[in-house]
Amino acid sequence: MKSLLHYVKQQYLLIVIIVGVVMMLIFFLFNRSDTKANGEDAFETDSFKTMDLEEDLIDDVPLVLMVDVKGAVKLPGVYTFTEGDRIDDAIKRAGGFTEDAEEIHVNLALKLLDEQVIYVPEMGEAPVEIEQYWKEAGDGESGKVNLNTATIEELQGLTGIGPAKAASIVSHREEHGPYQTIDDLKNVSGIGEKSFDSLKDFIEVN
Repeated sequence: MKSLLHYVKQQYLLIVIIVGVVMMLIFFLFNRSDTKANGEDAFETDSFKTMDLEEDLIDDVPLVLMVDVKGAVKLPGVYTFTEGDRIDDAIKRAGGFTEDAEEIHVNLALKLLDEQVIYVPEMGEAPVEIEQYWKEAGDGESGKVNLNTATIEELQGLTGIGPAKAASIVSHREEHGPYQTIDDLKNVSGIGEKSFDSLKDFIEVN
């Protein structure tokens, strides 16, 4: 009888131990699953935050503006600016106004636009809208300056062409006759290959 009771006690203890181990395993697995789920949620949240940050950084990158500054400035040419810059910044980049500049016709507070042309007239020169300026200088609808009809003032609207070079272009035309091709411009004193390359897309002959 004692042996039977001892056997039952042993079996009971074994069953209790097994049940305890099983419960511990279930508890461990449940906690692990919950921790993993929380970790995935945290990872997804961090991922979304990273994506939002990247989008914000992209939105914060300023646009690059290409602006052509012409006329009565010391260093006419094409310059790069960022969104929010103003005409005042463009004039400063181009070396400032010349002594003959008619500054009153230039609104320095205006914001710059991509592919914008800023033309600063000289004293005594009638201010015109830039589209009208190009049409008159080009003597047509192409928007290019016609080397055979443009005046000295109109030629100065071209990048890198000041009063002296503009006068030389007109003098060459008067002495040798109309330009036959735009390449003839390289025959003018002071117009080298580099200068011609910067002008060829803005000039024509008719």
